[in-house]
Amino acid sequence: SRVLQFASIGFDVFVFEVSMALCHGGRLVLISDEARVAGPALTDFLADHEISHMILPPSLVSALPAGCELPEGSTILVGTETVPPDLFERFGATANLICAYGLTEATVNSTLWPSRQAGIRPGGRVPIGIPDPNTVCYVLD
Repeated sequence: SRVLQFASIGFDVFVFEVSMALCHGGRLVLISDEARVAGPALTDFLADHEISHMILPPSLVSALPAGCELPEGSTILVGTETVPPDLFERFGATANLICAYGLTEATVNSTLWPSRQAGIRPGGRVPIGIPDPNTVCYVLD
């Protein structure tokens, strides 16, 4: 596995990216500042470095212009902000998109919703998913 290190060092997702690669025998690939934009610089970087796993902000993925594709077969966690349903329509057929929901206090995320379990109705919202393994979630009020 080749894991993209996209988050800044001060963000909780940074630790998740490092752990996802180095604690499981993968390779951590550091992205250049020039490639951290929504456009061909990013998607070319992903393809050139054969990135298989990444965590990207939904707003960045949404801003990718036509012709910019995410690596086929890659696993991409999108979260930390509201995930628009059209991401799953646009990229869900070629990439394994997973909505990761959770507050910073939960240390990255609390629930996951894989796009392969789609079923978002037109105009609907992306579900927050099911609890992470070995956890229980309570929706209050």
